[in-house]
Amino acid sequence: MKYVIFEDDKTGLKQPVVFSDHTVHSSINVERCHPVSGGFFMIGKYGTVTTYGTAESLGLQPQDGDDGLLFCVLQNMGTMFFL
Repeated sequence: MKYVIFEDDKTGLKQPVVFSDHTVHSSINVERCHPVSGGFFMIGKYGTVTTYGTAESLGLQPQDGDDGLLFCVLQNMGTMFFL
């Protein structure tokens, strides 16, 4: 799976977007937001999230904390955890 983490230009809220391997990172867009990190991720045997690789089309790579944000998205925890 691939992901891009966007940051809201006004509030600074981080918004992870998860999508399939068949989609190019640069084709994903969120209105009023700019991408701050991205790459690939996998879910481990015990539900752990590991990020790796780079979003070449955006020139971005994973940052510290991306795995935690993705875990929250996958657990449907809501955006209050993305501050």
